[in-house]
Amino acid sequence: MKQNNQMKIYIGNSMKTKYENLGYTVYSVEREEKNKRMIANNGLIVEEEKEFTKTSHYFQMNLKAFKTSCIHGKVCRKGYYFDCGNEVELKRRPTEAVTITDECGNVRTFNSKNEAAKELKVAACSITRCCKNGGNINTTNKKHGSKPITLLREDNTVIKCASMAILAKELNTNKMKVSRTLKGKTVGDKVTLNGATYTI
Repeated sequence: MKQNNQMKIYIGNSMKTKYENLGYTVYSVEREEKNKRMIANNGLIVEEEKEFTKTSHYFQMNLKAFKTSCIHGKVCRKGYYFDCGNEVELKRRPTEAVTITDECGNVRTFNSKNEAAKELKVAACSITRCCKNGGNINTTNKKHGSKPITLLREDNTVIKCASMAILAKELNTNKMKVSRTLKGKTVGDKVTLNGATYTI
């Protein structure tokens, strides 16, 4: 890892306040998990599978800050690292200008990779990749945004959402459960979410 990379540090729920007080933003992520166990049922040993939602908490930390915190046995504030026991502010690396040539031969120079990605409407990793390959990029092959999702309720009312995340919020469930339910489904298929049936 490079010195400016961010590490993802997972913590328990009881530790959230501690790291928030140090200036870190603590993120919470839900994911669906399955648990299998063997149980006795009518004299037979059978496998039981249960689905449950697990919530994980994490914050991001600069690699240099992480290393010096490990050495000193305590966590520094966000934006700082330890030097001889003292907290020292991390200095941001200056951004480098990049020159990009698109598929039409147009040459443009940007102040940073992030600025190039924003102007050309491509992912930042695409800019990094094209810089390694001579600075040429094809902006016509970029991925499009999420397709809108339309569901028909049993009472014939329609739910139309711009993305799975918005649909999950509308149905008071999580995005992963919606994604798994809709995976492989097509227009006209029936799906069940939170006990209600919908038609795609």
